[in-house]
Amino acid sequence: MRAPIIMAFLRGGFKTPTLASVSGLVTFQNWNEPLQTHLALTDDPTEMIVVWVTKNSSNPQVKWGTASGDYTHILDADSSSYSASDMCGSPAIDFGYRDPGLLHKAKLSGLQPGLTYYYTCGDQQFGWSQEFSFRAAMPAFFETTTRVSAFGDMGVAELDDSRQIVSPEQPAINTTRLLNYYRDETDVVLHIGDIAYAVGYAATVSSPEIQTLF
Repeated sequence: MRAPIIMAFLRGGFKTPTLASVSGLVTFQNWNEPLQTHLALTDDPTEMIVVWVTKNSSNPQVKWGTASGDYTHILDADSSSYSASDMCGSPAIDFGYRDPGLLHKAKLSGLQPGLTYYYTCGDQQFGWSQEFSFRAAMPAFFETTTRVSAFGDMGVAELDDSRQIVSPEQPAINTTRLLNYYRDETDVVLHIGDIAYAVGYAATVSSPEIQTLF
């Protein structure tokens, strides 16, 4: 959702909102910084899918290897996107629509089960993401301990305690602490939802407060 924005400060709550102040135009320092990097398993333990988003790209790729900073493999990614015409109705098809940019996907293959891999995504022209890592899945029926962190429905609230979205769940504080404490020992994270809310507004769908811990 890489579009310049103007932020407004309102007084008076929901019943009598009054515009008090407006910011200047806020833009991106790097419009093509690779963001929203995620992983997805396949049914083959020697594979891993990497996805990320940029505004546009000349030649999106993933570089990876078994040592930090030493990327011995490089793979071209496939790119896709969607437009307002793909949405179901207002406001997603009109004033609520924001250009999502390009969604990139690359499938890494030939991985060694249980081995840790380091990777970065992006392209030569616009730059690369920070380095990430993952541990490749173990083969099916392989006898080993698998640690799973499962959670969901933790509520959602703004970081500044404003009332734009208010549905906090107090137990979520302990859940988040436990997830952070065990994150280096966790093999699989199962987030049962909610991930985002399809209400047609980019500001809600892309809200950083909607559980992006992992």
